[in-house]
Amino acid sequence: MNSDYLNPSTVVVPLDSISAELPLYSESLEVIAQPCYTSKLRYRSDYVNKTKRRGVLHSINNPNYQSPTIRIPQQYLNVNEQYSIRICLVTVIHEITHRRYIHPYDLEAIDNEDHNDRNHRAVWFPIQKEDIGGIKSFPNLRIVKKKADDLKNLGNFLAFDSLDEDSSPQLSSAKDTIKEFNLEKAQLAFTIGKKTIEDNNITYIVCSQTTVFSEEMTENIRESDLVNAPTESTIVRPHSLISSDCRMYKYAPRSGFTDTNDEILIFYTNKLKPSKYGELQVTFEFDGPTDHWSASVLELEVKDQMVSFRTPYFPFSIDKTTTVNIILKQEKTLLEPLTFDYIPRVHCPKCQGNPMGNPNSIVQNNPNKRDISVLYSDNEETDDVPLKSIYFISAALPPTNGDPTQRLIYILSDCIVTLFTDNNSELFLRFCRPFIVKRPELLHIAIKNNYSDLPSKFISVAKINLLQQKNEFGETVLLHAARLNGIDIVKAILEKQDSDKLLEDVNSRGQNIFHILAMNTNSQEILDLLIEHLLKKSINILEKFDYVDDDKYTPLKLSILNNNLSVTDYFLQLSPGSII
Repeated sequence: MNSDYLNPSTVVVPLDSISAELPLYSESLEVIAQPCYTSKLRYRSDYVNKTKRRGVLHSINNPNYQSPTIRIPQQYLNVNEQYSIRICLVTVIHEITHRRYIHPYDLEAIDNEDHNDRNHRAVWFPIQKEDIGGIKSFPNLRIVKKKADDLKNLGNFLAFDSLDEDSSPQLSSAKDTIKEFNLEKAQLAFTIGKKTIEDNNITYIVCSQTTVFSEEMTENIRESDLVNAPTESTIVRPHSLISSDCRMYKYAPRSGFTDTNDEILIFYTNKLKPSKYGELQVTFEFDGPTDHWSASVLELEVKDQMVSFRTPYFPFSIDKTTTVNIILKQEKTLLEPLTFDYIPRVHCPKCQGNPMGNPNSIVQNNPNKRDISVLYSDNEETDDVPLKSIYFISAALPPTNGDPTQRLIYILSDCIVTLFTDNNSELFLRFCRPFIVKRPELLHIAIKNNYSDLPSKFISVAKINLLQQKNEFGETVLLHAARLNGIDIVKAILEKQDSDKLLEDVNSRGQNIFHILAMNTNSQEILDLLIEHLLKKSINILEKFDYVDDDKYTPLKLSILNNNLSVTDYFLQLSPGSII
C-alpha cells in the first residue's frame, strides 16, 4: 500500500492513536449548506499551469452561504479547548461491503497550507473566536482529481474511520476502479477533533461519533478522462455495474415516520426494461456513527417508467430526522441512489396515527350540516372558515350512507374544484390544516427546502399556535424562516393578526429573531421589514436588541463576533445606546 494513503482517523501525528478523552455530546454537527461542483474536476497539472485558477467547492442549496457550511454544537465552541473540524473526502457507500472508503482524490485548503494534513488525507480547520455563533463556512476547499496512472499506483482503499484499518483492494485498471468504488461520486465527512501537544509532539484526537456526511457530489466521468487506461480486457467483479441512461425525474414522498410503510412512487425518464437489464432491486441503507442497517424491499411494482414500493420500518430509536440511502439497481445497471428522511413520531395521547391511514379519526359519522368542522380536531377551530364555503361543501355532498371515507373524498373533491376553477387555494389549505397539526414538521421541511410560495399561503390560514411548533433546533416557523432568509414567509407571518406573540419566541439557545439575523444574514431587507412592523405596532425595539441569549450575548455582540458588518451598522444606527 502506498505510504501516502493513510487513514485519517487512526493515524495521528506523530503516533497512531485514538483517544477516548474527547468528551461525547449528544448534539452532532449539521451541514446547512451542502457542497457541490460548479465546474468539472481538474488535475494537479491544470492548477500548476494556471496558478490563478481556484476550482473551489460552492454551495447552491442555501442562499445565505456560497460555500460549504456547517453548524457546530455549542459544546465545542470553547476556543480554549482547541477543538478543530476535520474534513475528509470519502466515497459513497460501497454496494457490497456497505462501507465508505477514503476517496483517492486530493482534498485541500488552497489558501492555507497549514490546514492540510496531506499524509493523513484530511484538512483541519481550528474553531476560532469568529465561529462563536456556531456557523463555520469553508470557502477555500478544492478537490484535485487523479489521473489514471496515479489511480493504478494507489494501493488498497482504506475504510473511513475504521479502527482495524479494514481495506479493500483496488482493481487492475483505472476504469474498473472508478466503477468499483463509484469514484464519480464523493461526500465530505465533517468530524470534531482536538489538537493536543505533549513533549513537542502534536496529536489530533478524533471523535468519530460526531461525524456528519454531506450530500453526494457527482461528476460526469467521460472516456477521455481515463487516459493511459489499459486497452486489454480485464476481469471485473460480477457486481460492478454500468451506469444507466435512465434518470430519475421525480419521486415522492421523501420523508415519513419510522413506524409507517409509506408508499414511494418514482418516475424515470426512460423505461427500466427489466427483460433487458434485469429485475429491479431496492435496498434501504443507513450508515451512522454507531449503527448500520440495510433492508431490501420485498414487494415492488415496475410499470414502464414508474416504480412503486413501500418503505421498511426504521429499526433504531431516533429523536431527530434521519436520512437514509435508497439503492436501486438492476442486474446489469446501477440507477442513481435516492434518499429518504425518517421522522421520529412524537407520541401524544390525542394523536391517533396517520390521518390519511385512519380516516375515522378525522371524519365522524355525523349527519350534522357542519360536518367539515370535525376535520379540525384538537385545538383547531372553524370560526374563521367562511360559512359560504362550509354550506357549499355540505350541500354538494351526495348521499354516502354514513360512510366517513366517502364523505372525506367528496369534501376533498370540492376543494380541488375550487382550486382549479377559481384559482383559489384557501379552501384546500384549510382542509390540509388538521394534517399539518398532526405533522407540524412538514411545514419546517418545506422551509428547509427553500419553498416559499406554499408555506406563505398556508400561513395565512394557520393558527398562531401551529406556527409556534418548533423544529429540532427549537425554532418556530418565524425563526426558521429568518435563519434561511425567507423574507416571503416572514412577511406572511407578520401580516397575521396576533403575530406579535411570535416575536417573543426564542430557540433552544435562548436566541430571538435578531440574534438569528445577526448570525445568518447580511440582507437588510428582512431587517427593514421587521423594524417597520415593530414601529407600526409600537413595540419596544431596544428591548429586543438588548435581549441576551443563554450565552449572555446580545444580537449586537453576535453580529460583531460573526463579522457581520452590515447588520452591526444597522443595529448601531437604530439603537446607538444598545448593550454590547
